[in-house]
Amino acid sequence: MRADNYTTDRITNESERCIWIIYSIIVALSSLVGDSIVLYTTIKWNAIKLHRVIVVLIQHLAALDLLLTVFRVIPNIISLFSDRWILGDFLCWLVFNMEWLSYWLTSIFTCCLSTSKLLVVRYPLSSQVFTRRYAHIACFIVWGLALISPPQILFMFFSDEGKLFFDYSMYLCMYDVLPAPGQTMPTFFYVVVVFVGIMQTIMFIVLPLTSILLVFEARRAARRLNERVRWQGVLTVTLCTGIYYVSTLPALLVAGIDSHKSITISVGVRRFCNFLTILNIMTNFFVYCLTVKSYREFLMIRAKRFLVKLGLMSFPSKPIRRVSRPASRTQSSEVDARASVQLTAM
Repeated sequence: MRADNYTTDRITNESERCIWIIYSIIVALSSLVGDSIVLYTTIKWNAIKLHRVIVVLIQHLAALDLLLTVFRVIPNIISLFSDRWILGDFLCWLVFNMEWLSYWLTSIFTCCLSTSKLLVVRYPLSSQVFTRRYAHIACFIVWGLALISPPQILFMFFSDEGKLFFDYSMYLCMYDVLPAPGQTMPTFFYVVVVFVGIMQTIMFIVLPLTSILLVFEARRAARRLNERVRWQGVLTVTLCTGIYYVSTLPALLVAGIDSHKSITISVGVRRFCNFLTILNIMTNFFVYCLTVKSYREFLMIRAKRFLVKLGLMSFPSKPIRRVSRPASRTQSSEVDARASVQLTAM
């Protein structure tokens, strides 16, 4: 495996390596546990009480986060432990392609998340016709289109072993799209790069930002008409989109600047972008717990039941309220007789 930046970008400080390993393990465990809980609870119990289309998009985003954990974070941990790539050339090719596919789909589903919330807020009655089945079919169509998109076909079928290399700045397998010095980029590669740049600009910046702004505008219009708009759904979508912006845009800017060989990006900037990108993988579960009240209450009830089964917690026993029974006719007559006797004696 080719590694051009072994001497310049390799982590030589063991304390820094331990920090990166601990951080990556925390992200991996949080994503594996959190996203699995999101999938299990939403599929079996419908724990997130939002619009059904938004819940389906949340499920597919959780599946993508699990893919990124398996094909990015875990290989990154192994590479940090071994200080080199030990998983072989095929896994290097597979990890790079699955990572690219996951980021491509995450951008599309994040865009769909904000756009669907806009449609739900602007057209609440018309949005009721969209069922979970139609939403899953649409999402699986997006999966299929992403698999046969020009960038994915380019990397899956036109990537060769000479272009793949191990990047010590992020401890991941990368693909060198740019031609060697003195060579020109083929027309097909140039068209694909331009297409990817335009699509990334539309999906990362234009559509999500426009949708969020229109959601807030529709919410203000609904308030003026004294109509009810659920704030927690808007807050959930806004936080997911905002975190995705913060974690992804720096990496895109660095990738765009790095395409010019005359400009050099420092290793610290690359690793900071890698830190933000990995952080985005585990944040969605905590966003749902923070913003969706029904989901938070559901998890609290399930956690208490689980602790009760383990014997670590017991439900507080409620005090028994004693209800006095009404006196029967014979008892009331006896009481009246005793009272009359006492009055006579007096």
